[in-house]
Amino acid sequence: MMIPSLILIKTDKKQRYFLTFRKALVIGTGKESDFIVNHPFLHDNSQTLAVNAPRKGMGKNGGENIDRGKVRWSTDVPGLQIRCRSLKLPVLLAAVSLLAAILLALVLEAVRGGSSAQDWSAIPLPAREAYGFCRQDHNHRDGILYSFEAEAAEPHDITFVPGGEGDGSTLSLSVNQNPPLNSIKLPEGWGMKRVVRIPAKMIQVGENTIEFRRFSQLPDTNGWGVKEVESIRTVERPMDQAAVRQTLEGANNLLKEQVLDGPDLGRLYGILNKISIPNHLPELSSMKNSVLDMVHNRMIEILQETTFQIRSARIMGDEETAGKLAARTRDWIPEEWEEGWRILNGF
Repeated sequence: MMIPSLILIKTDKKQRYFLTFRKALVIGTGKESDFIVNHPFLHDNSQTLAVNAPRKGMGKNGGENIDRGKVRWSTDVPGLQIRCRSLKLPVLLAAVSLLAAILLALVLEAVRGGSSAQDWSAIPLPAREAYGFCRQDHNHRDGILYSFEAEAAEPHDITFVPGGEGDGSTLSLSVNQNPPLNSIKLPEGWGMKRVVRIPAKMIQVGENTIEFRRFSQLPDTNGWGVKEVESIRTVERPMDQAAVRQTLEGANNLLKEQVLDGPDLGRLYGILNKISIPNHLPELSSMKNSVLDMVHNRMIEILQETTFQIRSARIMGDEETAGKLAARTRDWIPEEWEEGWRILNGF
C-alpha cells in the first residue's frame, strides 16, 4: 500500500500544501516538473525531492547529488522553503481507529440483541412482554403484529402501554388489515396505558390480527415499543339518552357555578370519556364535547394554580409542603389525561 506524504512549498509570496503518493517529486519551472514554483532559484535547475523511497536529490545550489533516503526531507534557500513529511503514522493510526470502531459497533450490536430484522410473525394475546425496537427486543423495527381469537363479532378493547424516545414519532393501530383506527404520539419512556375500542364490524369470528406501526421522519434506529397488550371483549348496551342528557346538564350546571375541585373534575372527566354517543345523535354528542371542554379548561386552571404553589414552596425551601401538594395533585389527575401529567412533571 502506498503511503501518502505531505509536501509544503513556501516562497516569499505564498505557501501551499500538497498531498502525494509518489516516491519522488521534481520541483522546478519546466514541463517535467511535478510542481511548478515561480522562483529565481529554479530558473537554471530543478529541485528533486525524495518522498518514500531512497532517491538522489540535488543540493541546495544544484551541486553534487546527495542520497535522500529518509522519509522526512527538507531544503531551504533564500526565499524558498520545501518540506516533506510522510503520513505513515497518521494513516496507520486512522486505520487502527477505524478497525476499533468497527469491532466496537459489532460488540454493541451483540449486546443490544443482535439481529434487527423485521419480524411479522403474529404474537398471540395477551402479551405482557415488551416488543418493538427497544432494549428487550430488536426484531420489530417497523411494526408488531398480534393475534387473538373471537367467538363472535362483538366489540373489543385493545389495551397497551406505548413507549418511545419523545422524538415526535407516532404509532398507528389497525385491525385485520383495515385502515388505521387512530394514531398516537409516542411518549418519552413508557407512557400511560391506552385503550382503543374496536367496533363489532371490524371483528371476525376466529382469528383476528392487530398491527402496530411506527412512523417517523428520523432514523429507524430510534427506540420504540409496546407492552402489556391485551384484547378484552366488551358488551355494548343500548344507551339511555335521557340519563346521558341528565348527566351532561347536571355537569354543565356544576361547572358554571365553579363548585367542583380537582378530584371532582378528575372523576367527571373519566365519566364523560366513557360515554359513547352514536353518530346519529349529533346534538347529544355536541353537548358532551362542550361539557368536556369546560372540564378540561377548569382542570388546566387548577393545575396551573397548584404548580405555582409548588414552585413557590420550593423557592422558600419548604419541600414538605411542595411534596404534599404534588402528591395530592397526582391523586386526582386522570390517568389518560396526558396534558395534565406533562404540566405537573414539567413545571
